[in-house]
This record gives sequence, structure tokens and C-alpha cells, in this order.
Amino acid sequence: MEVLEQGHIYFFFRPRVETHQPESAEEIQRLYMVLHPRGEKKYRMIVIGRKKLPDAAKSGTQKYWGFVDRVVSDPKQLEEGARP
Repeated sequence: MEVLEQGHIYFFFRPRVETHQPESAEEIQRLYMVLHPRGEKKYRMIVIGRKKLPDAAKSGTQKYWGFVDRVVSDPKQLEEGARP
């Protein structure tokens, strides 16, 4: 297997309206993943279709989707894009 890029992966979420401290997946509006390749000023924000990540023990049996919502050079732009 060939490594295409290395770097950091960040996860964050947006809670539902009027929810300040979510305690379950039902209180989460949207889940995001940000990829930041090492040595580059590029941040890819990926919207995850479900509000949780797949179970690693059940790999290959669960279907998940996501899409690249935006690619920016300044991480502050990601914060602006994630606001409701």
C-alpha cells in the first residue's frame, strides 16, 4: 500500500440549535472531519453523512459516506463555514 499524504486529522461537530453540551448523537446536527496534509497550507473539510464514525471491528460491513465541503488555506475559514 502506498502512502499518498501524511498529516493531521481533526474531528468536530455542530450541536443542534439550543443544545450547548450534547450528550448523545441525537443532539448533534452535523459531524465534520478536517484533513491537514503535513507541509501544506491546505485544509479539507469533509462532512460525514452520519453522526458517528463506523465501528472498526465491523469494517467492510457498514456503509458510510462523506463529501469534501471545502478546501481552504486558512483554518479560520473552516470555522466560519461550519456555523449555522
